Amino acid sequence: MKNMKTLKITALALVFLFLFSGQASAKEQDVAVYFFWGEGCAHCEREKVFLKELEKQYPNVAIRDFEVWKSAENRKVLEETGRKLGVNISGIPFTVVGDKYFVGWQSAETTGRAISEAVEFFSQHGCRDIVSEVMENCEEKESPSEIKNIKLPLLGEINIKNYSLPALAVVLGAIDGFNPCAMWVLVFLIGLLIGMENKKRRWILGTAFIVSS
Repeated sequence: MKNMKTLKITALALVFLFLFSGQASAKEQDVAVYFFWGEGCAHCEREKVFLKELEKQYPNVAIRDFEVWKSAENRKVLEETGRKLGVNISGIPFTVVGDKYFVGWQSAETTGRAISEAVEFFSQHGCRDIVSEVMENCEEKESPSEIKNIKLPLLGEINIKNYSLPALAVVLGAIDGFNPCAMWVLVFLIGLLIGMENKKRRWILGTAFIVSS
């Protein structure tokens, strides 16, 4: 009787151990789906609908989208991702899950199914986040000493990225041409010339200063 009681306790312990270990092993890992698309792309819009449903179906999935036609920064991430994956990206939509990529969009039954299978696999086994690595590398490549804002007399602080090269050249040329020292010399000279009674001599000295300048 005592042995039977011991066996029951042992069996219950094993059952609980099995259940808890099963729950631990069944815990799904977070998966990021990177979706590169362009505004006005019909195939991209169809994939968007699928990805929204995918995100609802898998709570551990996060959809991260990058519009590449209007954003130079997102295009750079797309190009670097292609180099990292060893693929020449010729069009969009372009989808990345872990280290797997999917070019274009056909339907939920074909491309969508392949994306879902990748999500399921990486949810169980984990994955290497290629796009995240690319974005980190892009941030490291940016020079911390890059000059973006400069202070100019009269204009104050301006962002040079907001000006085209010709406009920036005109602004800097105008500022450089304004020499405070020369202006004070000119004001001093004018003060002297105004008090000079000999008009001929006044014009000669004034002209000489202008020609010398």
